[in-house]
Order: sequence, then C-alpha cells, then structure tokens
Amino acid sequence: MQLYRLLLGAYTSRNDLERLFWFGLNRRLGSIVGAADNHDDLVFKVIQNAEQDGWVRELVQAVVHDRPDNAGLAQWAELHLPPPASSEGARPPRLAFDLREIRGIVEGAAAAGPADMTFESMVIHHDAAHLCLRHQDMSRNYLVRVHGLVLDTEASAGRFLNEARQARHAAAHHRVAGLLDAGLTADRHPYLVQDIGQADILRPSPLEVTEVIDIGAKLADALTVAHNRGAVYGPIDPSHILLAADGEPLLTFPALPMFAPAQAPPATTERDISGLCETLVALRTDRPDQGSRATAAAAPGGVSAEQIRLESQLREICAAASKGQLIAAAVRDRLEMLKRDSVGARRASRVLARVPASTANGLADSEVVFVHGDLFEQEADLVIGFSDTFDTATDGSLVISPSSLQGQLVERIYQGDVEALDADLDRALAAVNAESVESRSGKRHGKLARYPVGTVAVLERERWRVFAVAFSQMANTLTAQSTEAFLHLSLGNLWEEVRRRETDRAVAMPVLGAGLSRLELERETLVNMTLASFREHTRRASVCRELRIVVHPSDATGFVLPLGD
Repeated sequence: MQLYRLLLGAYTSRNDLERLFWFGLNRRLGSIVGAADNHDDLVFKVIQNAEQDGWVRELVQAVVHDRPDNAGLAQWAELHLPPPASSEGARPPRLAFDLREIRGIVEGAAAAGPADMTFESMVIHHDAAHLCLRHQDMSRNYLVRVHGLVLDTEASAGRFLNEARQARHAAAHHRVAGLLDAGLTADRHPYLVQDIGQADILRPSPLEVTEVIDIGAKLADALTVAHNRGAVYGPIDPSHILLAADGEPLLTFPALPMFAPAQAPPATTERDISGLCETLVALRTDRPDQGSRATAAAAPGGVSAEQIRLESQLREICAAASKGQLIAAAVRDRLEMLKRDSVGARRASRVLARVPASTANGLADSEVVFVHGDLFEQEADLVIGFSDTFDTATDGSLVISPSSLQGQLVERIYQGDVEALDADLDRALAAVNAESVESRSGKRHGKLARYPVGTVAVLERERWRVFAVAFSQMANTLTAQSTEAFLHLSLGNLWEEVRRRETDRAVAMPVLGAGLSRLELERETLVNMTLASFREHTRRASVCRELRIVVHPSDATGFVLPLGD
C-alpha cells in the first residue's frame, strides 16, 4: 500500500506517465489492460502488472530518479533495490504527457462527452505509448499513439503534420485504420488518433499458425492497394497490428519517416512486405512447436503434421519476401492459397441451413441454401464476380490474384488457358457496348475496354455454366473497388439473366463483395443484401429452384446466418 500511495501521488501530477515510465521499461511493461476510467484504478493495474511480471524494482527506480525529493519512496528503494545508477550516465529518454489531456483530444476528435470515454488498455512500444480509449455509448474504440520525440521547432512540427497527411494515402483500405486527428500535446509530443471500431491492441499471447496466415493474407492485400496507389506504408512491427473481437486484423499507424532511426534505410515497398513477413514470424516465435524438435509424429493433443506443414510453408513465403523476391500481391496470393489448401479448408461441403426464397406467401417453389464448402465443387451453375474490365491475367499477381475466384476459374475450369477464357468472354460480351476504352499509358496492365457495372457475361464450358457479373470497377492502379449501389444493381441484373436461362439446376455463388472488391461492409450485411435482392425478384417470378450461397470454411470464422425475413 505504501508503494501504491507514493505512486498515486506521482501519477496524479501533471506529467503522469513521465513520472511512471522510462523507455528503459518498455519490454517489461507489456500490456496493461482494464477499466482505467479513474487514475487510481490505472495505478493499481500498473503495480499489479509490475508485480506479476517482475519489474517492480525498475518501476520504483524510475520514480526515484524522477522524484529525488520523495523521501518515503527513496527509503523503500534503499531496502528493495540495488544502488542507483551513476549520475554521470545518460538518462533514458522519457515520455511526458497528461492522460487527461489525451482524453480531451480523443473526445474532441470523436465528438464525445467526458462521461462517454474510458481508458481500455495501454502498451509502451519502443519510443511511443499506445493508448486505447472506448466510447461507451457508441461501443467504438479509439487508438492514440504518443511519440517520445519533442518537436520544439516549427519546422519539425510542420514536417510531422505534412507526413501525417501523406500517410492517409496508405490508409485507403478497409484493413488500415484511417487517421482521425494528428497534432502536438501541450509538451509538444506528436500524437495520432485513429478510429479503430471494435478492434483493440494486439495482445502478446501467441497466435495459431492458421491465424497468422489469415492475418498475413489480409494485411498483404492492404499493402498491395497502398503500393498500387504509389504509397509506401513504412516499417511494420506487431505494435501496428490490431485485432477485432472476431479476429479480423487491422493495420494502424503508418510509420512516419521522421520517426525512423537516423541510420534506417528509406521506406520502400520491399521493406513494407519484408516488415510484415518478419512480424508474422515474430507472432509465431513463442509457440512450442518451433524448431527442429517439431516432428510430424505429433503426440495426441500436441502439434499436428498439418500444423508443421503450414508452419514450414509460412516461413518459406516469409523468407522469400524478406529477400525481396516477392511483391505484396504475391505474398497475399501465396498465403491465400496456403489458407485454402489447408486440411480444414478442404472439408466436404455441408449444408448449414435452408430458408424459403420468399416469405411473402407460401407459394415459393425455390429456396436459399447456406453451405460451407468449395464453390467449384458444387453441382450447380456458378456465379463469379468480375470488375468492369473483365480482367483475367494472373501472371505475377499484378492484375488478378491467382487465389481469387477469377484466378481459380482460370485454373480449375479452363485448366490455365487464359486465352480460352478471354475468347468465351468476348463471345458473351459481343452484344454489349463498352462504356469507354482506357489508353495503355493510363492502364499499364490488363484489359482496356470498360463495360457497364452490372453487366453479366454467361460462359459455357463443357459441363459448366458460369455467370460472370461485373460488380466492381478496376482502377488504373489495378485495384478493384465496389459500392453498395454497384452490388444492388449487379444482383438485380444477375437474377434476370438467370431467369432468362431457365436453368433447372441450382445456382451457387460466393458472398459477393467479401473478397478483393474491397466493399467495406460486414459479411452478414452482404449476405442480407443478397438474400433480400433474391427474394424481391423471386416474388415477381421464379429465378431458379435453388440459390446456394457458399461460404468457404477458411472464411467461416464468426459467420452468423441471417435466417430472418
């Protein structure tokens, strides 16, 4: 209790964290989690964490150095600590800011009242503090990074704000948190504020290899978009990765060049992806199944041969990327293929639920079936989403990802014959007028003709029939983007085309918008939109006897079936 009282006195003074933490404690501090709405609670959490992790001595040493006039704490330190370091030695850099000031900054950025915002967690990493605050009424989290560097000149402050503005270009992806605010504290420490929704700071607990592969594939896609836009994210480490409650990753705080060490090489796309891959390996280093002792003959309840295989292939991909042999898109595609080729993802299809196609009356003669499985293993006509350019080239992952459904269409139905697929598309689109044609200087790779969003090309290939629907636009930077309006239009056109074909087979489709089209809606929202659109058209006239919505097992985590009207 004596330590608690002494630290509480230090904590509630103006520069709260300056009197508690030196950067020399970073690695020991780890994560301090809890409802820290009032200062007393957070001080208690700090001491509790210090006792559990064995850095009480360092904590007290820091306060003694910062408060030499505190006789009571100095006496406590004399009994429990080694002699203090020589006063001639250089003091570690310190971080000074007032948590009440930080709360006020976030309240202003989020337009929230003081009673609405509470501290959720904090992590000290390298030369910055990461604080997570929660808006209680809106159930949203906000992340603040405060850097230890003091910007005491107008030039340095101007450079920080300019780099923060430029960093927004790297955040043009739903897996990169957007920048809400940037500025300087009263003590001129630079800070960044981001709205991170339901996500929270990544905990140091180890992740399973399948989780790491999934995180890597999704964040490599975010880097692909940034690189296609000509932006560079910057060095990535675990402090940049957040996890939502459902396990979905979020990349935060693009590394600003001014905070890089003086000897650090310039930021490049190669360093982006190598940094991500090094982080993925770091997320696995504390696992017990590492190293030469991991064998395929795993004991019951231990590491399986499948886990060892995935681990080995993950490290091979990361090693190649670290050597500069793979661009971000190639890393994304290899991790996606690794995820989909896992034993868990190869499970046989199984029906999750059946719901009537129309709930308006009892006359519906068709139904909607939700299935976990592989789209290409369905005995059904298939629906595959395309962009308005109907691009098909998968070479080098520049235009189309080989792991995407378009890429799998090339390999699994056309046996890798892109020219045959292009010929079928040309025949199917012969009666459709292109809206515009790009120049080769404007769009350096892929096809140039643009068709109206909502165009449906019907492909016939041996026993297969494929409805290729353009529900997104392909930017000249080779990034596909859809919208809610595009999806609604495309679904309506799709149902009309299916009805015209008078198919007596089931029609199987993925959750359109959940892949690389980057439609920023939850999977359940996308499914509900699809279901509502199908029901609306079925009430007018039958579309098909069965619509099968296929959710790949590797994407099924946290998936909730929308079984209501």
